[in-house]
Amino acid sequence: MTKEQLNNIINFSFHFHQTMDMKVLDCDRDYLMEKWDKYFGVNPKEVNITYEYFLENKTYFHLVIRRWFEKWDKEGKYWNEVLPIINFINEINLLDPSGRFNSIMTPDDLISLFKKHIGDIEEINKQEYNSLHKLINSKVENWLNKLKREYNLTLILD
Repeated sequence: MTKEQLNNIINFSFHFHQTMDMKVLDCDRDYLMEKWDKYFGVNPKEVNITYEYFLENKTYFHLVIRRWFEKWDKEGKYWNEVLPIINFINEINLLDPSGRFNSIMTPDDLISLFKKHIGDIEEINKQEYNSLHKLINSKVENWLNKLKREYNLTLILD
């Protein structure tokens, strides 16, 4: 994994963290896919459940997922494309819901979530994309300063 790929995971994670005033429920499919393509440029893993199953078993899904599809995709047209991305964003927010960004959320945690929901980290865009607002960027920099050792180890080991 290159530094640019790791930075893309980190920047995307901060970009869509609920404490950065970016709620996934406020993002339509086009916005999610635009950012996804710029940060990652990779297709997520195939979803192993159908939209019909989701409709029949909504109570088993996280509230964010249910609300997003009720708001933006009632027909389930983009189910396979968007569900892994929303799952990924949702779990990032569950790692550190308060947004204190201490050692609760680490680069290794973000990589693990990416592998779980999306796939191979080597397929991530090798060119860094950073369109973060300067306030969010300063949060990223502060977080990286706290976790400099973990960040560097991740680059060496992955």
